[in-house]
Amino acid sequence: MMHLGDWTAYWARRTPDAEAIIEPHRRRRWSYGELDRRGNRLARALAREGVKKGDRVAMLAHNRAEHFELFFACAKLGALFAPLNWRLAPPELDAVLADAEPSLLFYDEACTPRIRGIAPSSLMDCRAAYGAGHPYKFFEGAITAR
Repeated sequence: MMHLGDWTAYWARRTPDAEAIIEPHRRRRWSYGELDRRGNRLARALAREGVKKGDRVAMLAHNRAEHFELFFACAKLGALFAPLNWRLAPPELDAVLADAEPSLLFYDEACTPRIRGIAPSSLMDCRAAYGAGHPYKFFEGAITAR
């Protein structure tokens, strides 16, 4: 049985240039090889941030390819990806975050008002939140770092 964290590596070996993700509105296309490389680099960056097996990593953002990137990076570490619905109001997000207890939270700039409305106690276990100003700066920094 294949481990979920190995899925991108499997397809990157078999069909490295085949398209894995297409974002037509952003004019981006990621091959399986690229998705696997990006996922590996992001997994290493998350590990440097202290994310380990069993930790939860949350993301509050509009739909985009980085959801998959973070999902597979978490799987490679044995961490759990916790996607959050950007349509939820801050009190609803409070309940979800209090239950999920993420160690990291990623959010896009459009979700900054919701983040500001979240009660600090909902993020008690959260070591860092990345997002305001440049929504995917952490991702791009992790991906370009060798």
